[in-house]
Amino acid sequence: MKPGKVQLKEEFIQLIAYNHKKIQKNQFYLYMHFVVVTRLPYLLHSIETFYDPIASKDNICKAGEMFILALYNASEKETNLNNYRYQCFAKNVSCSKNVLLTLPPSEAAAREHSFRVYHQIQMWLGNKKNTSGMGLASKK
Repeated sequence: MKPGKVQLKEEFIQLIAYNHKKIQKNQFYLYMHFVVVTRLPYLLHSIETFYDPIASKDNICKAGEMFILALYNASEKETNLNNYRYQCFAKNVSCSKNVLLTLPPSEAAAREHSFRVYHQIQMWLGNKKNTSGMGLASKK
């Protein structure tokens, strides 16, 4: 039999397409859920914030800040990105020429990044969001 000559029933094709979209939408969530549950269980709430279609701006910022702190191996007790940034600067200023390359982003930069991540995840989920209050400009 030649490739492409198999005839599938239309219901079967629709089922495959539906399952593919469902898996595709949840693939990132499942991966992050697995990583967080096994390594950083205290970040589980942050993942759910990015998937919440009605999450507040403050919750999005806090969730993004917690993720960035975890990426830079801050302790669970550390909750302020600017304080941690200063601690990293003070620790590395005497021993490294490129201190700025090793610093975590500022709180303002993390806020903007968190909004972009939230918007991207909502787009993947098919949720149309008004981004004007988040500082994201839409292309016309």
